[in-house]
Amino acid sequence: MNLNRIVHALRRSLPRQCIVCKMSSVNSNICATCEQALPHLTDVCQLCALPFYSAYSPICGPCLLNPPPWQRLDSLCEYVAPVDSLIHAFKYHADFTSVTPLTRGLAARVTAHRQRWPDAMIPVPLHQWRHWRRGFNQALEITRQLHQILHIPLRTDLCRRIKNTVTQTGLEHSRRKANMRNAFVAHAECAGQHLAVVDDVLTTGATLRALCGELNAAGAATLEVWTCARVVRLGAPAGFR
Repeated sequence: MNLNRIVHALRRSLPRQCIVCKMSSVNSNICATCEQALPHLTDVCQLCALPFYSAYSPICGPCLLNPPPWQRLDSLCEYVAPVDSLIHAFKYHADFTSVTPLTRGLAARVTAHRQRWPDAMIPVPLHQWRHWRRGFNQALEITRQLHQILHIPLRTDLCRRIKNTVTQTGLEHSRRKANMRNAFVAHAECAGQHLAVVDDVLTTGATLRALCGELNAAGAATLEVWTCARVVRLGAPAGFR
């Protein structure tokens, strides 16, 4: 057991306080009332999860003109308070229970429209050095929680990160895209499979575009992307830039 998991186990044994209202909370950093008030994304494009509504199409104009390399994107919440605090506590302080309300909600969201389940879930891989420094892969921990709810096979052997990229935080979109070029490699076993790629937060989509591009090149039949949160810039149009 690594140090992060020991800290996680100790935190679970202590009384908890809601990160929003500061009232006591059971087994989570957010109470049931505040969890119901999370900033869920509604009326969004099916491919980019940015605000969009049309009685004629579930896909926005920019995504119709320049579709991303996946067939559906589900993001649960907008990446604003208190979601950003929950994910920060999870990602940088190894507080795994902080993200549990988000994974529970994400599981419900992807179940609601389900016609066919993916053959497997794939967490966005970290490079081995980044994994070693952090002690865990946040996307993998989210996928493990989803697996406990949905019982979809979890596969970490279908792709890997071969480039130790600099952190994407603070980079402009063009630099994020260049940073992720040739960062991943996918296994030929992806051919013909329906896969769900899982990550914590979608910002510009550069990481997910790069990974899904490799999965498509390996022959994946259908790709979905599932994230706990999505950055929605004020006034930004739908679609990816």
